[in-house]
Parts: sequence; C-alpha cells; structure tokens
Amino acid sequence: MMKSKTVTVHYCDHCGKRRFFKSLMIKHEEHCTANPKRKCKMCEINGTSPKPISGARKILLKYNPHENVNEGQMFTISSLKNYHDGCPACMLSSLRLVEHNLPYSVFNFKDACREWWAYQRELRPEDFGPTALHRFIPQHA
Repeated sequence: MMKSKTVTVHYCDHCGKRRFFKSLMIKHEEHCTANPKRKCKMCEINGTSPKPISGARKILLKYNPHENVNEGQMFTISSLKNYHDGCPACMLSSLRLVEHNLPYSVFNFKDACREWWAYQRELRPEDFGPTALHRFIPQHA
C-alpha cells in the first residue's frame, strides 16, 4: 500500500533556496547573499559591518570588458575586496545584486573564504587557531 504525505516547503524570497523547516529558512533569509538588507556573519566575526551596495555598484560599473580584460578584472575584484574589508560573503553578495559585465569566474568564493579564514587564524589564533577547539568540544566532568 502506498503512503502519501503532504509537506510544507519554505522558499527564500531572495534566491529560491528551499527548506522544510521554517526556522531554518528564516535564518537563511537573514544572511542570504541575494538579500540586499542582509546581515553578514563574516563581518560580525571581523568586527565590521556590511557596506552599502551602492558603493559596490560604483566599483562594478566602472569595469569595461573591452579594455585590458585581465587587468581590469583583477583591479575590479581587488577594489571590491578593499571596499568590503576583505569579506568574501559581501563580495559575493555585491556580485549577485548588481548587474555588471564582470564574468563570475573571476571571483572564486571558496578560495576567497579559505584565504579569509587563514587570515583570521593568523590575526587571532586564540579565537580561531588549533588551541581554540576547546570552545567547541564539550567538557566532561
């Protein structure tokens, strides 16, 4: 005998991601990189706050795909990184929210995150270094 089940699926208003639990979708939407009013967890860790998207728009719209393609792309990504204090999540958000001519392949989010976390571990080893694991491992009496 076949069983049928009706479930409620919750979708992100910004990117279309789906979740079965409403609480998880609420958390996702709050930090979604396609949400123009998002809260950035990486900026919180860094002690900064996300910059307005208007500044990133100015940087991205300066890029001209017809002039020195490689140099222009690297300069634009470098400028975007400086504008967002090195935050990869804010850079990704800018690239998602602003219409631009820059190819997405120029920015590798995973590599940028690895670089950012390496910098955080170097900057604050007491918070993110190997000895900081004790904060996450439950202590047994």
